Amino acid sequence: MTLADVDQVVAIEAATFAMPWSKESFQQELTRNVAARYLVAELDGKVIGYAGAWVILDESHITNIAISEAYRGHGYGRKLTEALMRYLS
Repeated sequence: MTLADVDQVVAIEAATFAMPWSKESFQQELTRNVAARYLVAELDGKVIGYAGAWVILDESHITNIAISEAYRGHGYGRKLTEALMRYLS
């Protein structure tokens, strides 16, 4: 995930969660939180999902995973989660 992805990520976040993270929260995760690691799933140049975690010492804590509603049920969430797990190991 880059700062350029944040607007699309925030839209997915708002459509998915009852208490969504703000745009500023994602921006701070990317620019200030040294423990944060985030990936996006893209299809035809469009962000369709994202996943994040915090890495602290030898442990990881998944913060959030979401797939845009139109793309749910096609295995993208599983693939994104698997990619995050590989990235964290």
